[in-house]
Amino acid sequence: MTTPLAVREKIVSAYKMDLGSQSELAEVFNLNERTVRRFIQKDRQGDLTPKKGTGRRPSIDEDGLSTLEAIVLNEPDKTLSEYCSIFESIVGIFVSLPVMCRALKKLNLRRKKKSFYAQEQDRPDVKKKRGFYIQPGRNES
Repeated sequence: MTTPLAVREKIVSAYKMDLGSQSELAEVFNLNERTVRRFIQKDRQGDLTPKKGTGRRPSIDEDGLSTLEAIVLNEPDKTLSEYCSIFESIVGIFVSLPVMCRALKKLNLRRKKKSFYAQEQDRPDVKKKRGFYIQPGRNES
């Protein structure tokens, strides 16, 4: 995790004002002593700003996400592996199941499958006819 610039400046200014040694400041700010030492060294060099993390480019970029969204909206009953193969055939990029799952989560899309469950059986009148209905307020003792 990157320490914000404001915290770095507080640590360096506290060290310059002799409010504590490097190890004491590390304990106060809940950092490693080596980290405090590195901040002081960077201040002497004149640049305390944190470096931008390199990171890895996502397998599915913004265009890919919009393509994936169109695929899912057109064919909502596919499995993850089917989405992977459809995406590969359209875009030309192979993605693994976890990557596909994360992309769908990023788009807030759920892969809701068709249910083979008759929802009418949940209605109270149908439950009563089937003998599963328990009247409200009636004790079962």
